[in-house]
Amino acid sequence: MRNRLSFILLSIALFSCKTEILHSVSEEQANEIITVLSEYGVKAEKVGDGKGEKSAFNILVDEGEYGKSWNILKENGLPKEKIKGLSDIYQKQGLISSSIEERALLVQAIKGELEKTLETIDNVVRARVIISIPTSSQNPFTQSNENIGASVLLKVKKNTYLNKDTIKGILLGAVPSLDKEKISVEIVETQKSVAPKDISMTYIGPFLVSANSAKIFYTFIIGVMLVLVLVLSFSVFTIYRQRQKVEEEVAEL
Repeated sequence: MRNRLSFILLSIALFSCKTEILHSVSEEQANEIITVLSEYGVKAEKVGDGKGEKSAFNILVDEGEYGKSWNILKENGLPKEKIKGLSDIYQKQGLISSSIEERALLVQAIKGELEKTLETIDNVVRARVIISIPTSSQNPFTQSNENIGASVLLKVKKNTYLNKDTIKGILLGAVPSLDKEKISVEIVETQKSVAPKDISMTYIGPFLVSANSAKIFYTFIIGVMLVLVLVLSFSVFTIYRQRQKVEEEVAEL
């Protein structure tokens, strides 16, 4: 009985110390977020968003780690924005697009595919690509056109080295009509670095909790004890009143 009560109290205490930091993210992003946070010593967990969608999850962290967790996610570009690629742009539509609209859609789709490809490179947090095409170009991606240029902006983690020629090669592979001399690549590092650190743990009786959660745990335990005292006092008073009533009834007989 004692062990069961301890388990219940611990479970309630741990749950009460958690707070939601992200809502309704995909399972893939949820796993990535949990992995990144764990690298910085932050323990996070994912739970279903309760809307019946198996692929949507909420991310929970300790209340004392909320600010730190948010900074870590911001530094690492998480959660990532959904980038529209070819499959997203060219969905079945009811309206017939003009040649200009078709070209704009094609440029947007290739731009999205390039951004998704660049973000798969290690330590790349975000990638943005701009493709500059003259309005006179009818088939910019199928004919040689020296006027086509591109700009790439990469946000990377600190102390990350990327070869700009490699980045240009990726763009040239996707858009052969690009002029290599007109491809601009800018690489910027994240502004703030959050150094990983160990979680400070402490014992409260038989329970091992994080130092940041100790105060909350103490408050919870005191609250539970007060409730138990009130319940016990009420029970004793009720028993006393019932016994007194029985004695009075016996005395009247």
